[in-house]
Amino acid sequence: MPVHTQPGMELHVTVAGNGVFNVGGRRYAQAPGRGLLLRGEQAHRLEKTGDLALRRHVVCFDPALLSAQLGKVELLAMDWVPKRGGFAFMLGEQDFARVDMLVRSLRFETTVRPRGWEGVAVGGLLQILAMVRRRETAGLVARKGRADLLDEACAHVRSNLGERLKLAEVAAVLEVSAEHLARTFRKHLGMAFGSYVMAERVAAARDLFNGGGTLSTTDIAFSTGFQSLAHFSRVFKAHTGLAPRNYRSGYVPKA
Repeated sequence: MPVHTQPGMELHVTVAGNGVFNVGGRRYAQAPGRGLLLRGEQAHRLEKTGDLALRRHVVCFDPALLSAQLGKVELLAMDWVPKRGGFAFMLGEQDFARVDMLVRSLRFETTVRPRGWEGVAVGGLLQILAMVRRRETAGLVARKGRADLLDEACAHVRSNLGERLKLAEVAAVLEVSAEHLARTFRKHLGMAFGSYVMAERVAAARDLFNGGGTLSTTDIAFSTGFQSLAHFSRVFKAHTGLAPRNYRSGYVPKA
């Protein structure tokens, strides 16, 4: 799938196969039962990994348009979806079956449009959003079961970008070996643990630049975990193609 943007929200639920979602520089592993809800104006791309064909459900909707038609609906405010990156979730077997049925119903209602289809479609969408919101993976705490190890590791990294994030230390927190954690990142995200940490730090720095705050470039560098301004500048340019000062000023290179 090429990099693209679009208005409104996008909801993705993986049905079969494996992939990696790249949203604004952040990467999210996808597998059956996993999904991502994101704001469509962010540049995003889904890449297939492994040999199996990647199949997924995709639901696109405009919360502002629906809210205008329906009046105030709390779930349609979508203030629980991050401005940057996505809202990652994981569905259990029963929830996955329920969401699968609801998405298929949505497809029928919006394509065939039988009498009263609008109410059925909106009701189905609200049920899906409620189930997704309950199944957020970003806040999971470490558990003995390892099925969600990648989610736990990613959540730990995002919550501690200003701290030392060495592979062995994070593995110890999650009660796994460093070798196992390294393999998990390579297998599911296609990158080394250290590369993932740097990508998250750059993504966090971009968020701070885009937020228009008063923090200096040096403050942003240290707050996102870089040990020197020179290192920050080098890594930031490698990821974005622009030096931090140019990115902040909105500089656009000549074609």
